[in-house]
Amino acid sequence: MAVLRVPLYWCALLAACALTIHLLRYHAAPAATCLPIPTPVRTQLAAPPGAPAVPVERYDFSFAVPPSHAQPLAVTIGAALPFHQLMLNGADLAPEADLHARDLRDLAPHLHPLPATLLKARGNLLQVTLPALDALGPTRLEHVCIGAHAALQPAFNANWWRMVGLPRICLLLLIALTLLAIALWVISGRHPSYLWYGVCLAPLLERCLYLSMPFRPGGPQWWIWLDDAALLMLPYALYRLMYAHWRFTSSGLRGVVRLGLAAALLVALARGFALPDQQPALEAAFVLVVLLSALATVLTVLGRARSMHRVERRVVTGVLVFAFVVALPEIGYFLLPFEQRWMWSAPPATVVLALGLGYLLVRRMAISEYVMAAATAGFAGELDQAIADKAAPTPRLWARVSADISQRERRRVIRDIHDGFGSRLVGVLSRARHELADPSLQVDIQRALLDMRLMIDAMDDSSHSLGSALARLRHRIEQSRPQAAQRCRWQVAHIDDVVIGDRNRLVVVYRCIEELLSDRLARDGDAEVSIQVQTSRRRARFVLCGGHEHWSATTIDRVHRMVRLAQGEFALQPLHAGQAQCSFSVPLF
Repeated sequence: MAVLRVPLYWCALLAACALTIHLLRYHAAPAATCLPIPTPVRTQLAAPPGAPAVPVERYDFSFAVPPSHAQPLAVTIGAALPFHQLMLNGADLAPEADLHARDLRDLAPHLHPLPATLLKARGNLLQVTLPALDALGPTRLEHVCIGAHAALQPAFNANWWRMVGLPRICLLLLIALTLLAIALWVISGRHPSYLWYGVCLAPLLERCLYLSMPFRPGGPQWWIWLDDAALLMLPYALYRLMYAHWRFTSSGLRGVVRLGLAAALLVALARGFALPDQQPALEAAFVLVVLLSALATVLTVLGRARSMHRVERRVVTGVLVFAFVVALPEIGYFLLPFEQRWMWSAPPATVVLALGLGYLLVRRMAISEYVMAAATAGFAGELDQAIADKAAPTPRLWARVSADISQRERRRVIRDIHDGFGSRLVGVLSRARHELADPSLQVDIQRALLDMRLMIDAMDDSSHSLGSALARLRHRIEQSRPQAAQRCRWQVAHIDDVVIGDRNRLVVVYRCIEELLSDRLARDGDAEVSIQVQTSRRRARFVLCGGHEHWSATTIDRVHRMVRLAQGEFALQPLHAGQAQCSFSVPLF
């Protein structure tokens, strides 16, 4: 079952993506008669006294009603932007429409009943009028169909939920998540993870508001620009959230995101000067560039997901893949015929992303609260015991209690590592010795076991001095590689009184010496290696000399990287008297 877990996970994820994309496809009523969109007639609409006339585009449709048709008729309109007025044989079917408005943008679709008293057997005139003002955005009339009201109603209901209802539900969820982000940010003491989570929610909130509400304070064109800016900000905000939460960064990713933002800005500027027939292609290019920037973020996060906890890795992988795959078909909204489009797939996709990331943040907050509660309880018990032994809590008492708690927690971690991963690794090594003939695999497992033991030794604060810590290192090397230990010459005088102050950097020292010794003895097995240790100015300097050729480039790069992360210095000297030599220094105390 464990072997099938990963394939089943990906199959379920891809099935969820495919099902969501299928449900978001526009549904045309099969029994409807769709009318071809005619060339609009541009005219002027009379305005109230003192106001300028409104330019409009009027679409005239003519149709006939068969005498045998007894069911009530209706007309459905897929999209009429910015908003529309509907007339049938001179009668106004949408009296609430005000073509003089400046702060509205229509929400599709529409279903208008056609009163039987207004219909004629032939020569019926249906007129759809749209205001043609630059401040209201481009005009667009799509998918005008006539059919039986009972046959059009189910398709209209389904399309309304796809185009209006679902974005409104997403808007309510995002408002709740925004309030949660603010609360977590305050509770956590203004941690940047929750701040950037709120910043990620802002463009998603604006997008859902743009798609679900007809009111456009300030004018629809201003909201179109705001919507473009929100799409531009999303990839960068997502990247900053990933960095604040998992503390990873990538110069390549930063470059790709910045390049994508610059390209999207250029496309957005081009849209302002393009002709009307060029707008759909430019809008699709704009969304594509933004999605490619988001894809760079997704791929980088998925590449780093291997180092995450299993639960976080599954959640992050699932929501990122789902969000990108489901949002991708929205590009087709600008290029495909209306009846073949996917209706606003980005809001549900990004809401799933927001819910997944919010779950991880709440989960981490809950874990941190549990750890803090356990630490507080342990600290209170230690403090009560210490106060019982002394009359009053002095600074020395606080220091002793803190040291006792730290030592107890460190020993618990060491015990968990030894009893868990360490025992499993020993079992694997024992099986490899009996069942596998490949010696290289045994050597790799043995080195992994040695690294784990060295890490445990470095965490154990029973070795207070640098001399005792290096004695443990020599003991581990003698246990794992007796022949190699015989060819090592240690010069470690006057370091028994040097107290170690940083256990993390001691781990770096252990790993660097083990890496250099392993590489030297693997490349020149007969060489003798001398290890000299010096201390000065709160730093420990280690000099390794021996062999007739330099260390491998891979080993040098690995050691150099570890020393640099520990704020140390690494140097590779040229061959001296036919021997290779390198040194590194690390602040240990």
